[in-house]
Amino acid sequence: MKKRLLILALLLVLPNMAFAKCDGGKIIIGNNNKHNYCISKKTMNWWSAVAWCEANDRHLATKDEACNGGCSNMNVGVNKGAWIAKTSGTDGASRIHLMTDHLVTSKLTYSGNVALCY
Repeated sequence: MKKRLLILALLLVLPNMAFAKCDGGKIIIGNNNKHNYCISKKTMNWWSAVAWCEANDRHLATKDEACNGGCSNMNVGVNKGAWIAKTSGTDGASRIHLMTDHLVTSKLTYSGNVALCY
C-alpha cells in the first residue's frame, strides 16, 4: 500500500517539477515552494526576455506570479534584476530585483536584466 501511495505521489509531483524546460537558464524554486521558475543565465532586453521564455514553453512571469501576493517570496539568492510581464498601458516594463524584492520600472531596451519565466 505504501508503495502505491509513493508512486501516486511521484506521478502528481514529477510533471510539475522534473520535466520543466529551461534551456540556457536555471530552474529555481520560489520561497513559497509552490512553483518552479526559469531564470536566464544571460541578461537581455524585455523583448528578448519574452521570446526566450516562449522558446522554453513558458511566459514572462506576471507581478502576481513573481510575487505571489507579496514580493518577499522571490528572494532566491540571485543578485540581479529580472524582467516580469509588462503591465498594459505603460511605456516601461517592470523588473524585480531578486535579492531585495524591489519592483521598479525600466526602459524596454535596457539589456541588464535576466528573464524570469513562469
